[in-house]
Amino acid sequence: MVGHPHFLKYLRYFLLGADLLAGVIAAFEGWIAERGHVTSGDVVPLGAFARQQTRTYRLQPADASEEFYKLALDLNLSQSYASAIRDAVRRAR
Repeated sequence: MVGHPHFLKYLRYFLLGADLLAGVIAAFEGWIAERGHVTSGDVVPLGAFARQQTRTYRLQPADASEEFYKLALDLNLSQSYASAIRDAVRRAR
């Protein structure tokens, strides 16, 4: 298992979480905390917020989309909501 080429990538995620800037993580967590409970009506605005953070911090959409997906799952959003956020960030230009 340790010899697997992606082992360190997964180990880093399990130990440290999503690979995003601390300010981006805090802003995303804050957006969710302000609302208390994320509903299906929040997914589009949350995806737009994540896309805006990607642009503001000049993150690569392909990489950031996967990290936002992981962060959303870590924050107990459903897999379908996390996927919608990932897809929204991928569309960032």
